[in-house]
Amino acid sequence: MVNLRKKPRVSLVKPNASSGDATGFELDDEKKILRRGTFKCAHPYERVFVFTADILCAVNTAYWFIMTRLYKPFEDPDLFEAKWSLFLLFFLVGLIVRSVIVAIATIGRECSYRAEQKEFVVEGPARRREIFYYSDVYAVHREPLTLYGVKRGYLVTIETGVREVQYRYIYSDKKLMTDFEDTPFYFLAVNSGIMEYSDEPSGITFEDVAAMMVQRGVRQLEEEKQQQYRGFDD
Repeated sequence: MVNLRKKPRVSLVKPNASSGDATGFELDDEKKILRRGTFKCAHPYERVFVFTADILCAVNTAYWFIMTRLYKPFEDPDLFEAKWSLFLLFFLVGLIVRSVIVAIATIGRECSYRAEQKEFVVEGPARRREIFYYSDVYAVHREPLTLYGVKRGYLVTIETGVREVQYRYIYSDKKLMTDFEDTPFYFLAVNSGIMEYSDEPSGITFEDVAAMMVQRGVRQLEEEKQQQYRGFDD
């Protein structure tokens, strides 16, 4: 039987990985993407907090609804109206509390990343740092990260020869970027030689264009300096 609820998983594996030649392979330095920035990761207990808030809201609603039905409305209309108003009041209070808990639980935690020449560095909460050397990265897996059936990011798994690290990447509030190419892990996949770089990634922003222009300018200055040094040697 096919599990229709199973989330599709996309695996990006380094070339020649099946033959055992992937270890030590990475993209040439002049083709690598140098970038740094920030992104958000979902809290590991996000679903627990959200579902707990839903249950508490449902229990609160059921409790006060039953309390309003304990008295016969036709015998004392005034008491019935008072109880019904009390039910509506606590229903709204429970709904507000539930909304606050969900908003706090889904706000995410901010992380930073640096795509350098030889490694990809991620710094998470509590100054937890993970360093991935491009030559050691074996594969990058991704699958949709959903909440209430709505896609809000990716569950990214970075696999090396000795470990696997997962990140619950969620979309930023500042820009609607829903493709994997819009995530920082795209730079890791490209620099590791797993993916090919696209000149026109979807969802590109002015910040990305500016970063690419600065990177191109730095490379041009380095080439000019090398040419000058060669002229002095000649």
